[in-house]
Amino acid sequence: MRPAGAAIDAYLAGEETAGESTEDEDLARYPDIDGPRGGSTLLAVRRGQSCTVRVDTTVTCWGQEGLRMRLTTASLHDVVDLSAADDSSYLSLHACAVHAAGTVSCWGNGSYGQLGQGSSASHYVPVVVPRITDAVAVATGTESTCALHAGGGVSCWGGGFAYPPYPLTGLEPAKAISVGEDWACIVSTAGEVFCWDEGLSPWADRIKGIRDAVSVSVGDRSACAVHADGSVSCWGKNDAGQLGDGTTADRPVPRRIRGISDAIDVDLSWGSEPAPAHACALHRNGHVSCWGENSFSQVGDGTTAQRLSPRRAQQFAPIPAADRPITSLEVLHAWMDDVTEEWQDDHPWVRAAWESIRDKVNVSASGFGGTVWHTCRPTSTAATCSAIEMRVSQIGLGVIVHELVHVDDGETGLAPSKAWGAVQLYFADKYADCFPGWGKPGVEILADTLMHLMVPNAWLTYHRSDGCPALGEQPSFQDEQVVLDGLAGKVPDWYTKNIPSSQKFWETWREAPSLRILANLAPEFGGLCPNDWVKSPLDTDQLPPADANPFRDSGC
Repeated sequence: MRPAGAAIDAYLAGEETAGESTEDEDLARYPDIDGPRGGSTLLAVRRGQSCTVRVDTTVTCWGQEGLRMRLTTASLHDVVDLSAADDSSYLSLHACAVHAAGTVSCWGNGSYGQLGQGSSASHYVPVVVPRITDAVAVATGTESTCALHAGGGVSCWGGGFAYPPYPLTGLEPAKAISVGEDWACIVSTAGEVFCWDEGLSPWADRIKGIRDAVSVSVGDRSACAVHADGSVSCWGKNDAGQLGDGTTADRPVPRRIRGISDAIDVDLSWGSEPAPAHACALHRNGHVSCWGENSFSQVGDGTTAQRLSPRRAQQFAPIPAADRPITSLEVLHAWMDDVTEEWQDDHPWVRAAWESIRDKVNVSASGFGGTVWHTCRPTSTAATCSAIEMRVSQIGLGVIVHELVHVDDGETGLAPSKAWGAVQLYFADKYADCFPGWGKPGVEILADTLMHLMVPNAWLTYHRSDGCPALGEQPSFQDEQVVLDGLAGKVPDWYTKNIPSSQKFWETWREAPSLRILANLAPEFGGLCPNDWVKSPLDTDQLPPADANPFRDSGC
């Protein structure tokens, strides 16, 4: 039978503790699971993150952006099966849940139709997949999702299949299924495990030594299976200790993990930099044990130390019903309110930028990353600028910080004017010739640099794109130091050495003109002389020549 019924309140509100599970700690227990299963039934483990179904059929998560995921999944209930896709790009991830009624809900990135909505829209709260009413298990891949039906059939949607669900044929009758990075496996009704390279026409090989499996989970050429007696066997690649045998040596054949005898589920992440693979097992008493990579606390033992053998994961109290977000925007608001409060002492600019734009944020269902729109109000002698909207289509800490840099960068008065104007001028001058046709690349490279300082694991779009030989795969030490100086209100050394006068500033600024830079640095030179060329947007054909000096300290 499927897990059902209410958990004991004391269990759900328990303190966050770590250690090994013991029988006398049992406060609630899952009933037997004897129906079909997905890649995991009650666990969803992926790069840097772990989630599980509670005894009361709600969901909780920990690890990378754990609070955001707990907010995202807070509205789920009656969950009987859970699966989270894995990928090298954190923002490409999606997840799905099967409910007791046979329906399926999905959330996350939908670029390839993997959310089953008939479109490529992304959603950061669960949405119901239409026309699925008899699902018993679900498995998610990088760009696709597969559901196991009550009659034993399989339907898939997303990349490699189609947007309406697509049936697979030619497989052994299955009671469990899992999709890995380039690999997929099923557990046959007889308890044997068959695996194949992912695709529409699988040629499955039987895994030797396993004849009593009840579920299987596949990572990147690694796999784990739960046996009927509650033990767990793993095999394959073991570079991060994801096989849980106390080593990092690969194992070509399955080997049981010591100390696990009451597992009802197991799940294995694929692993990729900066979050190599980890795995978790769910015990019958509701506790979770995890092992492998732990750089984002995905093992859940309160540390970031790699664990080569199982460790008990923390317990998190559920989010109160009144605080559960029901829209993507509510998820973003609740999560970033908490993040900015946590960061306010060490990174006050984040809170200032967030409070400035919080009520002007729009979460879009499609698109890439995010965008911030600004307006500048020029007069004949000055200009003031402000951010008027921030739109995000991918909710992840790197993306949000990147866009908050644009808010801070374009809102006159948020950052120290002279110091930050010098930072802006440095990036505009240094990267003026990068990415032809991309607008003002210095603005984006500045945002990438500050984002990298705040969220080192975030994907750097500009540093990892062709079109700028001066850029490496990550920001240079000098670029980072310039940004750090500006954040601290200190004028960077580059500016002091290279901009000795208003004439030199004017010559440099004309190479990459920007009203925001002008607004921040014009007061340094007494302000602008009265003119008619300061307009929004700037018309570069109307700018005074390079040898002119339109600032008051030149005498006008």
